[in-house]
Amino acid sequence: MRNYIALLLCLAMFKAIAQPAVNDTVNDFTIVDIHGQSHHLYSYLEEGKYVCIDFFGTTCDQCQELVPVLSHVYQSYGCNQSQVVFLAIDLLHFDGELEIFEEEYGGIYPMISGKNGGGEQVYHDWQIQYWPQLVLINPDKVLVSNMHPINPIIIDSVFSSHQILLDSCDANGIEDHLLNQKNIAVSPNPAKDMLYIDLHKLPISEIEYKLYNSRGNMLSKGCCETHFSLDVSNYATGLYVIEISNNNSSYHQKIMIY
Repeated sequence: MRNYIALLLCLAMFKAIAQPAVNDTVNDFTIVDIHGQSHHLYSYLEEGKYVCIDFFGTTCDQCQELVPVLSHVYQSYGCNQSQVVFLAIDLLHFDGELEIFEEEYGGIYPMISGKNGGGEQVYHDWQIQYWPQLVLINPDKVLVSNMHPINPIIIDSVFSSHQILLDSCDANGIEDHLLNQKNIAVSPNPAKDMLYIDLHKLPISEIEYKLYNSRGNMLSKGCCETHFSLDVSNYATGLYVIEISNNNSSYHQKIMIY
């Protein structure tokens, strides 16, 4: 009986220190991003918004690779002026280090440092165990998704399941990114043997492409010319994502290969 009670106590302690799981109610926080803007979690939720949190680190390779992906998602869903608010929270660094990270990797959504912005306290209160993590919290203050793998297909699918609609920054009076459907053409779609990309009047020297599978694994990358093609004949049938990016923004398009 004594051992049984001890086991129950251990399980209770483990649950107490575990990070929020799907369907858990989350703790509130107030944090300040590297540009001085304050963000109060419950205030956003009580306005009826969803909050998407990117737990990240500046030296994490995957976190660096995800910056253009999440910047694109941030822009595609309204630049924090629509149904969902995006926040990126760091644990270990100071504002100045995040400013360098933002400049180097092109992040455009609010970033909160661990040391100056309150990120360290959030990691402690929520018992965040690893990064990157991308979680979605609904207006009822419940964590409804911990997205994995983190890629545009998964994010769009999760958002769609919660009736979060695409809402470009243009629709909110916010200047959209340079790379968009107006100056990039990808065809055919679906593709079987070759994929053709046409870049209209863009500074080609600053642009590169990456091709991902549905698991978020990068299959190929390279620099771009005004008109170029990719041989996709050896890829398995399925859904893929092509990312075209420069120093300031990125464009993603889903491609079906058959």
